[in-house]
Amino acid sequence: LPIDALPGLYGPTAFMRGLAQAETIAPQVATKNVGERSQALRAYHNARIQQIAADWASDVARTGGVVPRDVVARIERRKSNPGAIEIAPIAVTKSITEVSILRSITADATALEAATDISSWNKIAALHSSDVRLDKGSIAFITRQNQTLRANDALLSQTLRNLEQYMALDTVRNEYMLRTKLHGWFVTEMAKSSNVETLNEMVYAQLFLTPRSDPWLGLYSPDVYTALDNGGISKN
Repeated sequence: LPIDALPGLYGPTAFMRGLAQAETIAPQVATKNVGERSQALRAYHNARIQQIAADWASDVARTGGVVPRDVVARIERRKSNPGAIEIAPIAVTKSITEVSILRSITADATALEAATDISSWNKIAALHSSDVRLDKGSIAFITRQNQTLRANDALLSQTLRNLEQYMALDTVRNEYMLRTKLHGWFVTEMAKSSNVETLNEMVYAQLFLTPRSDPWLGLYSPDVYTALDNGGISKN
């Protein structure tokens, strides 16, 4: 059964750090019974949600953004009780669903996402540039694929800078937004009975919004003009 996942593209250093985080919980749950395993995973993923929120809030502040006051208050309270699962208030209804609990658990991320525009994301990505540095092997592979880059050092340097910038942006957005939601699935046990294949399906359908059932994998929308005949769709 899966214990964690990294959704989408990550820089090399960030990827290895994510694997190391998962490796801390893997041996702890390997010999536990079902109930103990579930409890340990909830604690691990809750801690990760809280840490991501704290890191994200710190990055927003460091780049000149404004962190919502309720998020700051919850982060400060957690410092005195780090093991507690604290969620945003839930409206009292006859039926509190897993989805409503998930939304409350990830409320900090939702608020921080609203406070982080594309300019802020680029600034945050720059803070984590060391996570996406390409090693000599990666650069050699890139140049083997493209003769033009082998013959033009300036173009190669610019291409590598662009790639690292895009990768840094994907890394922080995937870690802060998508992985928070994925951790929430484990806390609410929405991913409890999933095998790897089922979890992968959930990630593509609900996080990436590219479900297997959609032949266009979420890339086609009938209300978007593409400047192509018939929206670029050819039917034989």
